[in-house]
Amino acid sequence: MRWWKLSVLVTLPSLLMILTLHLRSLVETEEEDPRRLTSVAWTNKKRHGRGEADVLRGQVPVSTPPSPGRPGSKRSIAHKPELPACLKHLEGARMRDLHLWTALEAEKLQMRVAGPFFNRSLHSHSKGWVSRGMAMTLHKELMESLNKEGVPSFIPQLVIKDHSGGAALLVSPLSPRDPALLTVLPQKDRSWRYRTCAVVGNSGQLLRAEAGAEIDQHDAVFRINYAPTAGFEAHVGNRTTFDIINQQHAKVFVPEVHGGGSLPLAIRADSRDSTVVMFEIDKEFPRKRLYAPIMQLLGDRVVVLSPELVLHTQWMYDRILHILKIHMPPSQFASKGWSAKKAMSGWFAVFFSFQVCKKVSLYGISPYTTMQEWWQAKYHYFDETPAADSHAFDVAYEMFKQIARWPCTDVELEIRS
Repeated sequence: MRWWKLSVLVTLPSLLMILTLHLRSLVETEEEDPRRLTSVAWTNKKRHGRGEADVLRGQVPVSTPPSPGRPGSKRSIAHKPELPACLKHLEGARMRDLHLWTALEAEKLQMRVAGPFFNRSLHSHSKGWVSRGMAMTLHKELMESLNKEGVPSFIPQLVIKDHSGGAALLVSPLSPRDPALLTVLPQKDRSWRYRTCAVVGNSGQLLRAEAGAEIDQHDAVFRINYAPTAGFEAHVGNRTTFDIINQQHAKVFVPEVHGGGSLPLAIRADSRDSTVVMFEIDKEFPRKRLYAPIMQLLGDRVVVLSPELVLHTQWMYDRILHILKIHMPPSQFASKGWSAKKAMSGWFAVFFSFQVCKKVSLYGISPYTTMQEWWQAKYHYFDETPAADSHAFDVAYEMFKQIARWPCTDVELEIRS
């Protein structure tokens, strides 16, 4: 019995040491070493109904099959992707970043597709469907040129041809025979050119810093849904160059037009000397009921973004969301996350600024969510309006962050506060 007890005493520490070393090796192999990443989870076709990879931690793109690893091992290894030229100097970066940036580059995502900063040489050999500078705003010459491309007169639709001249991408019908809209549309496209721009969101996080003077120093200031500045100048500044508004806020200009939902609950600024930018040309109600009377009222102080630019902006949202879905776990986001298909007004404001600004700085764009108790800032800095439930602000914030960090991007973006 004594020999048995002695053997147990000798063997038990050895077993504990072996177990400790084994666990330590597992932890070390799962660190985000650019040379080696392990423990990648793959789901089967039965769960998702498709053969794509559902990556647990987001290191492997859909096109990368799981590596078998060691014989008999259930773990697989995510190898470094074949890096495009713009990432060659970043081989020491985190594996997750390299895979995500490589996926963005593989999609040939183009942020700047219109306006004075559009680089034709950059996009001339793109695999994407942007091979020419897009129209910035809706105008008569755009409608006339699109009709000459063979759009049937009995189905007057604005179309976007892909870069190879193949099948057209149809946008919601917009009749060129609409006399009310045709009479108020400008003859030619509008264009602006700024060196530095501030896009100011409406997050209550703005109240945590006094960035007003810094915001006003930019060449142009973009605000969203006519957010007020009076009383908050120290935090948000007081200059406004562009007001980007959605359908709800457009209705305020023409209250005599009924339908199209309720008026906004949020506080709005008084009328100010800014250019009003409307972007929901793909929706029937604002296109047929709101835009013509608002353009009659405001004249050259209002523009409607071109259908092709609006479609491209939404398409960019969809593609980047798809890439993040592959490379980042849904548990990282407290909101509805991947189910948020609707791009928020701020997304259109930022992409519009990409077309007219050399450098864009974001203020008041935050990962707001009502599901995180640690988030103490208000939804709006200027009122107590509850958050909209149709958006995933934390996902959109991550998109902006990745655009700002992406080494291959064609825009200069920074997130300030």
